[in-house]
Amino acid sequence: DRTMQAAHLPTRGKVLSMYRDIFRTAKNWRNDEEAVYIRNEARNLFHQNKDITDKEEIDAKIFEAESRLELGKHYQIPYPRLYHNPAVHVEGDQDVIQPAYMHSYYQHPHEQFEDLDSESRR
Repeated sequence: DRTMQAAHLPTRGKVLSMYRDIFRTAKNWRNDEEAVYIRNEARNLFHQNKDITDKEEIDAKIFEAESRLELGKHYQIPYPRLYHNPAVHVEGDQDVIQPAYMHSYYQHPHEQFEDLDSESRR
């Protein structure tokens, strides 16, 4: 059991570092309402993903968090940037590729903005 825990330490460190980076960003954000959204979104998504044990899936979630954080900083918009799928029909059954920064949104689309709606009504 200790060997299993030791194997996850580098990954755990990455996750905790990402969580701290997000909260630092929220602390310095220009708008208080959006800062609250950033903190709530981080808490919700990190809590939602806390039981993931597959290293590849954890790495994908870290990449998603990094991508969303960088996009948010760059555009000064903390909300997920919705992905536009062109209405073009291509022959054959093809899966639509979703951008990495929207993976959690597409997994649980209704949960993501419920907190934002309730915060804005206060």
